Amino acid sequence: MKFYIYCLSVLGVVSCTSKSEKGKVVTTTTPTSTPVAVAATPQAAVPPVAAPKAASVSADCQRKGAVIAKFEQNNAVFERLQNDKKTQEWLKITTKDGSCKIIDSLADANHESVRFEDWDKDGLKDRINDSKWSYEVALFNPKTNDFSRPIEGSFSGEQSDYDKARGLRSQFMENKRGGTYELYKISDLKKVVYCQISVEEGDGETPTIRVVNKKGASEASSTQVVLKTDPSLLKAAKPINGEDSEVASKRLKAAIEAYWRKNEAVFLPK
Repeated sequence: MKFYIYCLSVLGVVSCTSKSEKGKVVTTTTPTSTPVAVAATPQAAVPPVAAPKAASVSADCQRKGAVIAKFEQNNAVFERLQNDKKTQEWLKITTKDGSCKIIDSLADANHESVRFEDWDKDGLKDRINDSKWSYEVALFNPKTNDFSRPIEGSFSGEQSDYDKARGLRSQFMENKRGGTYELYKISDLKKVVYCQISVEEGDGETPTIRVVNKKGASEASSTQVVLKTDPSLLKAAKPINGEDSEVASKRLKAAIEAYWRKNEAVFLPK
């Protein structure tokens, strides 16, 4: 009996020990390193790629006409066209990239016309708008390939250099009974006038001469001072029997230029 009780005791101890081992929880912690922030590598900004610029073409460029004149300058082709009735003219301007535009209203009218020539001697043709006694000038604009630089003022005939270094020029503005000699210069696309000498022809007598100091005002300005006519001008204007008209004109022009040079301090600013 004692042996039986002893065995039961041993079995109880073993059973408790086994339950204790089975209930024991072992936690294993694996060490982890602290994450290190990695700085992003800056990338150079990539500029957007611009799309190719499409050539600008005016709808009027499709207008049909006969080419009556053509020239090239500043990497562009200039074609003067005329419609079949010859009542309308226009200028077609085509650049090397295919762009095209139209300058209209070139048709001749009564005593009015348009021509293209190198007026300012810079190697590029300019637009000249002719009327009966004078003309206006629109200088060529290389940036826009057109004639968008009009000069404020009127011109006539051949322009002469009075003093090229100072930009001073002279011209004769003809009219029915004579005309006006001008000493002027171009400043900021304006014709500023320093002196005007008007000559009005008489019937076989010495012409009437009027000398005006414009003081560098614009052609249309009322700023002026009328001066006493120098005897040298009256003498040069007096006709000589048998003298050719061209010779007489050159003689008067020379006398007027000599008068300007003698009196520059009166007309020209210091």
